[in-house]
Amino acid sequence: MEKPRVRGETWREDLQREGIIYVSDPEEVRRLLAEKIVLPCTRCSKTKGSEGDEAVPRNFYLSRQNIQFYKWAEAHNLEYGILSDLYGMHFWDVKKPFYDIHPSSLTEEQFQELGQLIKKEMDSRGYRAALYWNSSPVMSVPYFYMFKMAGIQVYYITKLPSLKMYSFDL
Repeated sequence: MEKPRVRGETWREDLQREGIIYVSDPEEVRRLLAEKIVLPCTRCSKTKGSEGDEAVPRNFYLSRQNIQFYKWAEAHNLEYGILSDLYGMHFWDVKKPFYDIHPSSLTEEQFQELGQLIKKEMDSRGYRAALYWNSSPVMSVPYFYMFKMAGIQVYYITKLPSLKMYSFDL
């Protein structure tokens, strides 16, 4: 299976060819998450915590992007996952030992194993699709490939929308 090809100006068309659905409408994001079968997630990071031997994602992956994602997910009371270069899907409530692996070091076989792990882990919690957030589609290629190996439907967002519904009493 080939890795997804995502290039600069044509990234939306490239993702569409790969079966990845780009979502820019906040109402569509709300609808997807309301189904409770779509897991919001983002990628792991090089910046990792050092407290103790293991941690949940919030204390594990500490890049600015990850912290922004946690704040968004927690503000909206969402379960979430982090795509991990070692663990597949690292769920918000699971402690795992620290590691340092870069996606560029992964072999084809490791991508296949990660895909199988992701599928198994998401199935075990009833998730059938992922709402994947990363500001850069080009930097997301290894993670799109993990999803491709998992056979998981991916909805991709580049912005974290507010999910709060506003009502005004008149």
